Amino acid sequence: MGVRMKFIVLDLESTVQWVEDIDEETEKVTTVIDNSPFNPNNRIVTVHWRMLEINDATTYSDIIAGLGDAKRSIFHHNECNSPDSREELQKALNEADVFVAHNAKYDYMYLKEAGFDLPEIVRCTMIGEYILARGTEMSFSLEETAKRRNTEQKKLDITKEYFKKQIGFEAMPLEIVLEYGDADVLSCAQIFIQQYVEYLQEPNLTLNNIVELMNEMLIFLVEIERNGIRIDMDALVKIEEEFLKERAQIEKDLHKLAASVMGEEPFSLTSNVDISKIVYSREVVDPERHKDIFKLGKDRFGKKQYPPYMTDAQFRQAVRLTTKVVKKKSSLHCSKCNGYGKIRKFKTNGDPYKNETKCPNCGGAGYTLHDTDAIAGFKLIPERPSDASVHGFSASKVEMPRLIAQAQQSGKLAAAEFLTKKKRLNPLNTYINSFVEGIKRWTRTDGLLHAQFNQTIAKTGRLSSSKP
Repeated sequence: MGVRMKFIVLDLESTVQWVEDIDEETEKVTTVIDNSPFNPNNRIVTVHWRMLEINDATTYSDIIAGLGDAKRSIFHHNECNSPDSREELQKALNEADVFVAHNAKYDYMYLKEAGFDLPEIVRCTMIGEYILARGTEMSFSLEETAKRRNTEQKKLDITKEYFKKQIGFEAMPLEIVLEYGDADVLSCAQIFIQQYVEYLQEPNLTLNNIVELMNEMLIFLVEIERNGIRIDMDALVKIEEEFLKERAQIEKDLHKLAASVMGEEPFSLTSNVDISKIVYSREVVDPERHKDIFKLGKDRFGKKQYPPYMTDAQFRQAVRLTTKVVKKKSSLHCSKCNGYGKIRKFKTNGDPYKNETKCPNCGGAGYTLHDTDAIAGFKLIPERPSDASVHGFSASKVEMPRLIAQAQQSGKLAAAEFLTKKKRLNPLNTYINSFVEGIKRWTRTDGLLHAQFNQTIAKTGRLSSSKP
């Protein structure tokens, strides 16, 4: 990491916009924060920093002694009539050899967009923590990192309450914003110094090249994101129309195929329980026993459980113990409400109640369902303990190729067609909900999409993308 250098440890607070986004898996619309510097409505609220000098020191106590006082500049806040001068911050940036921040890409890019000259070397404490984790799954947020390392804790509870009410930093009391930002910088500095010392230790020396490479890549990603991608919205709309048309046809075909094997029982193609019935012709009769036998979910200590080893005979026995065969249903006219779905109750004096109530016999459907002798579903066979899920048995994209092969080999052509179309439906939903809608949502008014690339999300070290 180098010695005899001057570091600026910095944290930036900005305005944010609240926008609607759609979850790719559940297709639920949620409200997310858009804190991008490419949103024309966003501004830098405050910038907080401390200078840090390191001169051959190798212990935490020696290095922390070189940490300077807290500084800040206020640029956009409701309580301030005019912004602070940029000169003090720019002077500090000019004096620094290295730019340090947690999730440094965000702060570095905001300041770049604002026209500040920045140090050419960056050290992101989020990246530093990610590399030291060596693939261990954990949160690398400043809050969680500070908790693990027992550093200065910012008053998150205060700001969180404001954000819940969609009150941004520019509208929060300035005293709270300044306290929050100063605490952020101190916490980041303490984390950085701890990491600095750890990277000097023998077991971690070989990681320094990775740290340098990932931080160099960070600067490269800043340039990519700032340049953006120009989107042809007319072409995107045409692609969306094609996908929507294909999805509508597949959903129609899937419903027809499922209805042919399920009798008159209603079903939903988005329900994992119903898909398990349709594909495997079985349903869970004892959910708790099913979860216990197949080790589903977490144990009593909160640790993830893994499928148990079973012989073929043991697995077949377990399937019979926790599930039963699903029968096709036939419907009968409800005799209690005569198919109306509602009944009128009477008082003890014989007078009728004003409002009708749902028929308890049919649940308001107007008909009742009864088992026939025929088995419902496509009658595919679960093959191993890992096929089990809390809903019965899984037909996710992981199992799909094997299930299609099983259906083809056993001559169940309708099942193979159903699964093949279901397999195609999954990426179609992703294309429409995540890609097309995501691109439309996050493309700015100038026609540029500034996708956000993440270096510390995937355990494998690969890049991931968000927004979209």
